[in-house]
Amino acid sequence: MSATAVAHYRALWDTKNNKGRIAIKFHGGNTHTIKIDNHAEFAAMVAVLQGDRGVFPETLFVDTAP
Repeated sequence: MSATAVAHYRALWDTKNNKGRIAIKFHGGNTHTIKIDNHAEFAAMVAVLQGDRGVFPETLFVDTAP
Protein backbone atom coordinates (compact mmCIF):
# COMPACT_ATOMS: atom_id res chain seq x y z
CA MET A 1 0.00 0.00 0.00
CA SER A 2 1.40 3.39 -0.92
CA ALA A 3 1.31 6.32 1.49
CA THR A 4 -1.74 8.57 1.12
CA ALA A 5 -2.27 11.87 2.92
CA VAL A 6 -5.18 12.16 5.34
CA ALA A 7 -7.59 14.89 4.23
CA HIS A 8 -10.03 14.75 7.15
CA TYR A 9 -10.93 12.56 10.09
CA ARG A 10 -13.74 12.26 12.61
CA ALA A 11 -13.24 10.57 15.99
CA LEU A 12 -15.97 9.52 18.43
CA TRP A 13 -15.61 7.74 21.79
CA ASP A 14 -18.76 6.23 23.33
CA THR A 15 -18.21 6.48 27.10
CA LYS A 16 -21.25 4.34 27.90
CA ASN A 17 -20.04 1.32 25.90
CA ASN A 18 -16.27 2.07 25.94
CA LYS A 19 -15.96 1.85 22.19
CA GLY A 20 -14.52 4.27 19.68
CA ARG A 21 -14.65 4.88 15.98
CA ILE A 22 -12.34 6.91 13.78
CA ALA A 23 -13.47 7.70 10.24
CA ILE A 24 -10.61 8.77 7.97
CA LYS A 25 -10.97 10.41 4.56
CA PHE A 26 -7.88 10.36 2.37
CA HIS A 27 -6.91 12.74 -0.43
CA GLY A 28 -8.40 11.18 -3.53
CA GLY A 29 -11.70 10.41 -1.81
CA ASN A 30 -11.11 6.96 -0.27
CA THR A 31 -12.42 6.47 3.26
CA HIS A 32 -11.80 3.96 6.04
CA THR A 33 -13.39 3.49 9.46
CA ILE A 34 -11.43 2.03 12.37
CA LYS A 35 -13.36 0.54 15.31
CA ILE A 36 -11.47 0.61 18.62
CA ASP A 37 -12.42 -0.79 22.04
CA ASN A 38 -9.26 0.31 23.89
CA HIS A 39 -9.21 3.89 25.19
CA ALA A 40 -5.40 4.16 25.15
CA GLU A 41 -5.21 3.00 21.52
CA PHE A 42 -7.97 5.45 20.59
CA ALA A 43 -6.16 8.33 22.31
CA ALA A 44 -2.89 7.41 20.58
CA MET A 45 -4.54 7.33 17.15
CA VAL A 46 -6.16 10.73 17.70
CA ALA A 47 -2.85 12.16 18.93
CA VAL A 48 -1.14 10.99 15.74
CA LEU A 49 -3.91 12.47 13.59
CA GLN A 50 -3.69 15.80 15.46
CA GLY A 51 0.07 16.07 14.95
CA ASP A 52 1.64 19.16 13.39
CA ARG A 53 3.01 17.22 10.42
CA GLY A 54 1.00 15.40 7.79
CA VAL A 55 0.03 11.81 8.45
CA PHE A 56 1.12 9.21 5.92
CA PRO A 57 0.35 5.79 7.42
CA GLU A 58 2.16 2.68 6.20
CA THR A 59 -0.91 0.64 7.19
CA LEU A 60 -4.35 1.47 8.53
CA PHE A 61 -3.74 -0.40 11.80
CA VAL A 62 -1.74 0.30 14.94
CA ASP A 63 -0.05 -2.67 16.64
CA THR A 64 -0.15 -2.18 20.42
CA ALA A 65 1.59 -5.47 21.27
CA PRO A 66 4.72 -5.25 23.44
